Amino acid sequence: MRREYKEDEIAFLKEISPGKTYAAIADAFNVWFRDRDYVMPHQVKSAMKYRKIPYSGHLETAARHVPVGSVDAAPYGTKKNGERYRYEMVKVAEPNVWKRKSLLEWEKHYGPLPEGKIIIFLDGNTLNSDIENLYAVSLGVHFRLNKYRVMKPNREYMLAAIKIAEMEDSIKQLKEKRKNR
Repeated sequence: MRREYKEDEIAFLKEISPGKTYAAIADAFNVWFRDRDYVMPHQVKSAMKYRKIPYSGHLETAARHVPVGSVDAAPYGTKKNGERYRYEMVKVAEPNVWKRKSLLEWEKHYGPLPEGKIIIFLDGNTLNSDIENLYAVSLGVHFRLNKYRVMKPNREYMLAAIKIAEMEDSIKQLKEKRKNR
């Protein structure tokens, strides 16, 4: 569902956008309108395109340099999180290669994440990368959890909802298999 922007928000986007990246615009927007819904850079991008607000953020990125001591110039194992990040990230390689801490934790205990699976957080807190809080589900199960809006911050509730979604996904696959015979 597309977010509806108010007149003052659109005026703010027009005023602040020249020479800034979508991420910088989103950060400024979230600070200025902190009492409203949080927006991500891709939402700012689509809002600006939809309303034909000119974008020249590439000018800022062309001259960008990494200051000494910044997160981008950090050594391996550095962690970053905060308002801009939904997940805790860990630097794993150069130049500037980051991985979600939850994925690293999963790989440490169970090996690589299987193809077509994603990790969800049972307590709803994406910064809690404890292995007891992580659960790998298929994309079909994840779709059902979101479709029925059952992503709740309750471990027992989530485990039950996952089992129901897995059964529904299995039934759908069996029906498709029978149909294709």
